[in-house]
Amino acid sequence: GMIFYFLTLDKLPEDQNPGNDVGLEHTLENQVIYKGDITQIDYVEIKNKHGDYRIRQNEDGRIVIVGKEKAPLLHYSASGLYSSVKSVKCDLLIEKNAQDLAVFGLQDPAASVTVRTLKGENTSFHIGDREPMGEGYYLCMDGSSDVYLVNKTYAERYLSDFVSLYDTKLFKYFKYENLKTFSLQPSGGQEISIRAATGEEKKNADAATN
Repeated sequence: GMIFYFLTLDKLPEDQNPGNDVGLEHTLENQVIYKGDITQIDYVEIKNKHGDYRIRQNEDGRIVIVGKEKAPLLHYSASGLYSSVKSVKCDLLIEKNAQDLAVFGLQDPAASVTVRTLKGENTSFHIGDREPMGEGYYLCMDGSSDVYLVNKTYAERYLSDFVSLYDTKLFKYFKYENLKTFSLQPSGGQEISIRAATGEEKKNADAATN
């Protein structure tokens, strides 16, 4: 025959105190820790090791870098960065009322993001170290010692240099018969000049290839 043993518990085990053990899985998964009205944003300011810059949405709907409004930006990258501040979601709450933010790289953060509203109100959050498993970064809201884990892709957009937003492709359409000269000079480099060949030059080029 077969004998079955059943083990019963009078109550569920109590939650463990996470302390500083960031390897534990914590609560409040996918919690929204900040939500704002994107239509009421004046600008978004980002500070990281590359410097400080601000982006805003112009009246025509384009996202621009303040002070460099004429610089062409990659549409999806710039729009994604701007719209990302409308909602900040955490994957995990790592530590409530952390005693030492330096443990998470938040005493001297890798990036700080400030959302300035049209009413002149500021809301800021900070990005700290990448967590040991590499799945995300530590984040805290300005003025709070609660430490969260946020998605790696979400956090890293604030760590990049603003030049990564530039659209480096040049588009200019013109009729070939109207082309006289075209010059290009890289920064610190030698100027390259192109012009349409003369009738004699075309004749000599054709003869050289035959």
